[in-house]
Formats: sequence, C-alpha cells, structure tokens
Amino acid sequence: MEPLNLTLLPNLRLERDQEILALLLLFFDTYAMATTYEEAKRELMAAISRNIHRGSDIASGFDKALISLSGGALVFSMTFVTTLAPQRRALLLLFFAWIAFSVSIITVLYSMRSLQSGLSKTFDELVDRQGDVEAAERAGGGISIPTKKIRYARVEALNQLAIGAFLAGVLLLGLFVGYNLWVGRSC
Repeated sequence: MEPLNLTLLPNLRLERDQEILALLLLFFDTYAMATTYEEAKRELMAAISRNIHRGSDIASGFDKALISLSGGALVFSMTFVTTLAPQRRALLLLFFAWIAFSVSIITVLYSMRSLQSGLSKTFDELVDRQGDVEAAERAGGGISIPTKKIRYARVEALNQLAIGAFLAGVLLLGLFVGYNLWVGRSC
C-alpha cells in the first residue's frame, strides 16, 4: 500500500482537515487516496453504505438468533418438562420462563415491524429531500446537506427488552430445573 498523498486534495484548506479525511478514508476501508473532492465524497459515501449494510446484516442475524434460541428453549422445555423435573415442583418458575421466552419472541417481531415502519418513513423523507435538491439545482440556489442522525429509539428499546426477556427466561428455566433436580435428589 502506498503512503497517502494528501497534497492531491486541493479543496481542503487545513492540514487538520486533510488528517481527518485521511483517517475517515482509512476507517471506511478505503485503501487508495482520492485525487479529487468528488472522488473522496464518492468513496466516503460508498464506505458509509458498506458499513450500513454490515450493521444491517449483524442486526438481522442477531434477531434471527434470538428468535431461534427463545423458540428452541420454549419448545425444548415444554417437550421435556417431565424428564427435566419429574416431580414438577415450582411450576410457577417454569410458567414465568415460558412467558419470558414468548415475550422475547413477540418483542423481536414487533421491533422488526417498528424498524420497517421507521425505514419507510425515512425513505419518504429522503425522496422529498431529493425533490428539494433537484428544485434548488434548477433554480441555481445553494444546496444544504442535512446532518440529522437517524435513530430508532423504539426499536432499540424493544431489542433491549427482548434480550432481557430471553435472559430472564434462561434464568427462570435454570432455576426451575435446578430446584427440581435438587429436591428430587433429596427425596
């Protein structure tokens, strides 16, 4: 890899700006330095897009794993309840574990639906923004770039609730099995 040649960016005014741009380009997997401002902007947008896709893939995989684990624990515990705890003591713990696993599954599904709605609204806003940019370009006016960060607080809260419900289900199921094994051993 060749060293970065920051002198090829004539539009940047300060050394600090050049250093920040170089760090951003390195952070976003860009290995060749752009020779123009437009190339740098295009590379940065491509890097942002790649990272959005990576984050989306990770989140999707996590949701699938949480649903699979919760569903598996629910079905497993329902199927083998007589094997795990033949005397069936402290059934309330088991029922609360089932409720927790069910809440986890439902919360993930609701979170996915909330994200879908939020993305649809964001897409509509971007289409409207594109119209504003095109109108400003036709009129010869300046174009401002919005710096609003898009966050979906409801989705984040639902995901945290789903994780908490899953962990509570695991804990409650473990307590149920442990208690029944302990009591069953002493009988």
